[in-house]
Amino acid sequence: MGHSLIVDGNGALRGTGRNGSGQLGTGNYGYRNTFIQVLTNVNAVAVGQHHSLVIKSGLMGAGDGKCGQLGTYDNAVKNTFVQAFGIPSVSSIAAGVGSSLALDGVG
Repeated sequence: MGHSLIVDGNGALRGTGRNGSGQLGTGNYGYRNTFIQVLTNVNAVAVGQHHSLVIKSGLMGAGDGKCGQLGTYDNAVKNTFVQAFGIPSVSSIAAGVGSSLALDGVG
């Protein structure tokens, strides 16, 4: 994987590590060797091999979307967090190698 994301006690998303696919969501592809703030008001985070997911105001993803794992319908690489389509309410997320899972608010 090579990257890490955390949500601090104030809901700020902070990331560090490899970013070759934009998986840190910083707006670029540069490697980070210290944690930097990426987003605010984040409720949950999941890290995949080359992509990341967050629950903010719905499901959002960044990084390698070539297998559709960002849920954006275009299978593109995104270096900022973008809204996923089709899931209006998300309660839990998980990410793997080229895959993403989301539990909707209904359960």
